Amino acid sequence: MKDSLSSKDRMLMAIDHEEPDHVPLVLRPFGRKPPPHLGWRDEIERADKFLSLGIDDTISIGVPFRYHPDVSAGPGGAFILSRVDMLFEDTPWGNVLTMI
Repeated sequence: MKDSLSSKDRMLMAIDHEEPDHVPLVLRPFGRKPPPHLGWRDEIERADKFLSLGIDDTISIGVPFRYHPDVSAGPGGAFILSRVDMLFEDTPWGNVLTMI
């Protein structure tokens, strides 16, 4: 093993259940929206800023997030589900949650 792994190699080793040089640290101190004076334009800029501080980061790639039509904003702008049907199954790998 190298003395110092890249953030990418460290994350891949952890995902593969191998022992990296240290445990990857992914920090999301502000949730989805940082304070305006600390903001970044996109996930790439955020990852670059965190990597420059020695903090590992991930970038989400996928379709834009949307709430289900049954979800509506409640008091204070909080989102409230009107109904959720779930199925829990026990498997050899743990519990599986299926939204139905």
